Amino acid sequence: MEVRRLFPRDREEGDYLESVAIFAARRCRTAKEYDDLWTEVRGYSPTKRDRFLSQVVFEDWAADVLEMQPLIFDLEGIPVWLIIEMLRHRLLWGDFSMEQLSQRAIDPARLKITASTPELQSLVEEHIQHVMTLVKQNNIPFEDYRGMFPQAVEVNLVIGSNLRAFHHFFFMRSSVQKGGKGGAHPLFMDVADEMLEQAQEVYPLTMAKILEA
Repeated sequence: MEVRRLFPRDREEGDYLESVAIFAARRCRTAKEYDDLWTEVRGYSPTKRDRFLSQVVFEDWAADVLEMQPLIFDLEGIPVWLIIEMLRHRLLWGDFSMEQLSQRAIDPARLKITASTPELQSLVEEHIQHVMTLVKQNNIPFEDYRGMFPQAVEVNLVIGSNLRAFHHFFFMRSSVQKGGKGGAHPLFMDVADEMLEQAQEVYPLTMAKILEA
């Protein structure tokens, strides 16, 4: 299983987007014209940028400016059961975008299934082999074979949203050590923790800590 940040690609892009958040927050409280406002924002020292965003996001709770900051990940080799758990987040339906490997478009023989123990792995492989035999004998379309996949089948997923929505996601699914609520499945927390660490690499100010849901 692999977690890769697709965007922002580096700290430079993240710094610019944190400047956009500052610009958006200042836009609400000044009549300055565009060029003058950008000159002001670009003139902020690192200390002032940190203090400004900390007050806006974490003290004043004007976290809507985080919606100006996108975050996109590629998740490779993720079990279907974890995707189902993701879909339980109320924000995922409205604020997140997801592109998942199609089990219809891929030859079932190319799909990987990983169980939690060797005993369960053997059981899963026997089940799949038996089903595949029946599928071939009865000329059942491969797309109908999907209904027999265990939830341990692995898929690849691209998931993206704005930083405000990801704050909620990280609070609900990250470990207590990373500032989350804790209590999620250990594998889910591992994935969320890795996503959080990669988000903090490019958004050090607006991801300094996690907002509570």
